[in-house]
Amino acid sequence: MKYTKKKNLGIVGLGSMGEAMLKNLLRKNYIVYGHDINSNVKKRLKNIKSFYFCESLKELCQNVKEILIVVENQNQSEKIIKKIINYKKNKILDKNFLVICCVTVSSTWVEKSEKLLSKYKIKLIDSPMSGGPKAALKGNLSLMVSGHKNALKLGKKI
Repeated sequence: MKYTKKKNLGIVGLGSMGEAMLKNLLRKNYIVYGHDINSNVKKRLKNIKSFYFCESLKELCQNVKEILIVVENQNQSEKIIKKIINYKKNKILDKNFLVICCVTVSSTWVEKSEKLLSKYKIKLIDSPMSGGPKAALKGNLSLMVSGHKNALKLGKKI
């Protein structure tokens, strides 16, 4: 399949998994905006075509409608979710904003987060992954995907 349509997508967390996913998405003709709290990431990825490093999560959210959260743990994911809600309250986000959490988190956290995000009309897909950076680079990750029907419908368009 040849990809010709360019689409913007955001990635929060550009460690080994996030970077591998980024590179795979670029090969599929995506324009990727990324953010990571590690300052070395910007230096490492600065010369990649169709990739834009965002200095803040806010800047990333202003450039995309969908983001992948690819950080280390549930605690980091929760902090990102809280910031996203704050951006929505301040009318920074697109009305059809979608968060895809690729972090392994508890089912209780997913339910709580989805309920909280839905109050602000932000959709959530829970999509923990398995396979490691080599599989991510090749586009061969195993994803366990769940979410409400409307969120999954938006996710299929990515």
